[in-house]
Amino acid sequence: MLHKASILIVVITIYVSAITPVAIASTTDDFSITTWSTDDGLPQSTVNAITQTTDGYIWVATLAGIARFDGVRFQHFNKLFYPDLISNRATALTASGDIVFIGDFNGMVGKLEDGEFATLSDRPIDYGDIVISLRITADGNLAVRRIRSGVEIIEGFWPQTLPDRPPPTPAMLDIPALSGYLIDGEGRHWISSMAQGLYLAGSDDQPDLDNLARLSGLPSTGAFAMHLDHAVTDPA
Repeated sequence: MLHKASILIVVITIYVSAITPVAIASTTDDFSITTWSTDDGLPQSTVNAITQTTDGYIWVATLAGIARFDGVRFQHFNKLFYPDLISNRATALTASGDIVFIGDFNGMVGKLEDGEFATLSDRPIDYGDIVISLRITADGNLAVRRIRSGVEIIEGFWPQTLPDRPPPTPAMLDIPALSGYLIDGEGRHWISSMAQGLYLAGSDDQPDLDNLARLSGLPSTGAFAMHLDHAVTDPA
């Protein structure tokens, strides 16, 4: 059973302490923070990517496989129990509907659909050519970005069910090790950095950035990825 919250949540993946949801309150000085780690069922403490399927589940990529989170517990998917999974060393995720796409440390790409794993890449394994991002394009293809070989387009018929990434702002150009960027329902800009943690800008009209790296409750100053939980709603 999927457990849905009744607040707007920004979920960030933080090295080394797993995933942290930041519940956004009415002011930027008022946050509610909870952290989940391996003690709470996360498969491994390095979370490389995060996505969400339309059924509301949050999916995370770790170096010990992927996991599905229902708001209470994690269900693990690894090669020991799912031998068709491309690799345990998952580095990138995205979703189309209820289909999850996975990239790994060796440049391979696969998908999980209707409970079955399948490999999408017909290229040979290339150790270290890490898949660093996956994205469904507007025309329904899968864009794969690898650290050495660049971008590959895998043709398909997958609808774009996650919001497309917003264009970067000039203020982002000075942030080192940029790892994520999103705009929440109130128009605020959230930026994650693997070197400096989490930033928040009020809106397009208030572009000044606040660095939240020292925000009480965040377990680390290195944020690898972010995702806005689209399954939750603001309280009435």
